Amino acid sequence: MLVSIRSHRRTLTAGQLALYVNGILATCGNPKNFFDIDLTKRLRHFQSTDSEFEYALVSLSLCNARKRLAKKRIIHLLNQLRSTTDFHFWADTQAVAVMALSCVGKHEAYAFLENHIYEALKSFKKRQQRNGSFGNVYTTGLIVQALLAAGDDGVGWDFNQAVRYLLSQQEPGGSFGDTLATYFVLPILSCQNYVNLGEVNCTEPIPLNDTVNENFTLLGEPEVNDVNWSKEIEVRYSLWIGDNKEENYSVNLNTSSDTKFLDVMKHSANYNPVYKFELDETSWGPFVYKIAGMANDPAGQRFWILYIENPDTHELHFSENGVGKLYLQNEDHVVFWYKTVLNFI
Repeated sequence: MLVSIRSHRRTLTAGQLALYVNGILATCGNPKNFFDIDLTKRLRHFQSTDSEFEYALVSLSLCNARKRLAKKRIIHLLNQLRSTTDFHFWADTQAVAVMALSCVGKHEAYAFLENHIYEALKSFKKRQQRNGSFGNVYTTGLIVQALLAAGDDGVGWDFNQAVRYLLSQQEPGGSFGDTLATYFVLPILSCQNYVNLGEVNCTEPIPLNDTVNENFTLLGEPEVNDVNWSKEIEVRYSLWIGDNKEENYSVNLNTSSDTKFLDVMKHSANYNPVYKFELDETSWGPFVYKIAGMANDPAGQRFWILYIENPDTHELHFSENGVGKLYLQNEDHVVFWYKTVLNFI
């Protein structure tokens, strides 16, 4: 890449350079000073692009890098949303345009953008099919990201069904068909989107011990005050870190049968800092993206996945409910496993 940029000949397309800018942002780099080269300045030099999709992608990357978009460029993006053409891949272009305009809306006081984005989202929702897709894996990945980026309320489409469709497209080798499809899908598995690249948290993770914590039992009533206690049950909550469970931590708790798993997480975090977590409140409920100082890492393809252990076979099954809707039963063993997306059970 560096050779291509330094060369007097233009060997990188605008779309390729935009993807590099996104990648640098995702890895906490500075695209304005990449080996003393301002990539955002180079990106702006592309007055025309090979396709409308590339134009929208360049606009998104510039905004993520905190470069102000010219009014001419914003008008062009709005025209992309207004167009009713049925060209192949046009929905993909509009999805990226929605993300670019959503990014602009975060930094600029352009109130008129909201209505245009809203109309585009309504059109997207009509495309969802029974299997959860919006066409193919590429279009589905981009449209779901656009809906997330715009802060959609989740009404009129099924996010969970869309994710199930995307996971059904995963190949034995771990990809979702090819590099581009995988690039479009991975952020969704972390409930993220490309607009978040402009807000990546680049703080250092909290170092953890490689030793296994001893199990401990919490007796008596937990400190979660808003729970209506009923029948007492015993549950186990574990953290597994690494594909081979290089680190694991477990806690046994006595609690009530109407306790949500989120309450167990809160109490465990109060008892031991290793269980501390961070979450986002989404229209689908609380989404946990960081535990024990380790955040979901789309670039490294590592994510926190929630499982429930079958008490008879001891096999793990992916939880269909999020932490805010998962109610526990006696002797449940719930596991949050930080692992690569290629190793889904």
